[in-house]
Amino acid sequence: MVAKALEVVIEDPTKEFANLYRFARYLDKQPIIVSIPVVPGFRKAVVVASALQFAIKLRVEQPDAESMNELDETLEFYLHDRTVRQPIEFFHSSINALYHGTRTTLWEINNRQAAAGSLPVECKTCEFQFHCKGFFKSPSPDYSCAGIKRILGKLTMAAAELKSMSARTRD
Repeated sequence: MVAKALEVVIEDPTKEFANLYRFARYLDKQPIIVSIPVVPGFRKAVVVASALQFAIKLRVEQPDAESMNELDETLEFYLHDRTVRQPIEFFHSSINALYHGTRTTLWEINNRQAAAGSLPVECKTCEFQFHCKGFFKSPSPDYSCAGIKRILGKLTMAAAELKSMSARTRD
């Protein structure tokens, strides 16, 4: 029987990242997921949680420029660092949905309800509209998605690269 995952919620990653070491001894008893807000300084908590082999759930809403740079670095870490063994969400489920061509949205991946009302005009013509569905326009519809589009583009490229690699191995 697989034990239900223990979710460790971090509120201030710059101050609480070292507390993660206390949970390492429980990993052989049950899976651990660390929930980390995407705020300045969050990446250090991601690196520690990943080194401890914990799954990670990023709580992301509308990252500022500093957090967006860290989010980009975190995605690169997830995609290219060979020591990463557990999923980092929302990256992992996004790549999975994009790889399989499913209509899984960021609202679903983040277990949140979509904002009521119609999509902002900018979202209706966005190339990532099917996956994002205005997720990053909530709570403020005036939020600039330029950095998020860069992240979603990298996730799309990663899914396409995986498809290409798997097609080559079947040949």
